[in-house]
Parts: sequence; C-alpha cells; structure tokens
Amino acid sequence: LVEILSASKLIIGPSSGPMHLASLCGTPQLVWSGDSNKNKKRYEIDWNPYKTSVFYIKNDTWDPTVNEILDCLKCII
Repeated sequence: LVEILSASKLIIGPSSGPMHLASLCGTPQLVWSGDSNKNKKRYEIDWNPYKTSVFYIKNDTWDPTVNEILDCLKCII
C-alpha cells in the first residue's frame, strides 16, 4: 500500500487509515470527515508532519455529494 500511495498523484476518500498513511507517503489527498471543525485542522496540520497537500471538504454528514467532490477536484487540477 505504501508503494501504491507513494506513486499516486492524489487519494480521495473519507477520513480513514489510508488517508493518514497517504500523509506519511507525501500523497496529496481530498478528504472529508464527520466533524470538520476539528478534523480539518487535524488533517492539514496535526496529523501531517511532512506538510502534504490536503484538500478538505467541509461536510459534517460524512456524505459529500458527487458534485461537491467534483467541484473540489476542479480546484485541484
């Protein structure tokens, strides 16, 4: 998994173990979680020792729409 993440240009998904591992592999990520008020900072700063690029979708339902994800992707690429 580390090899795959290290070779990837971006990982997309909800807060999970692979998203945390991506930070350590230097893989940029598009992530969301249930409590954006505290988890946005955690992903961008607290859990990100190598300052990996993090694009955080503020959506407290754990269920962003496809359009929210696509809109964020448009800003990234």
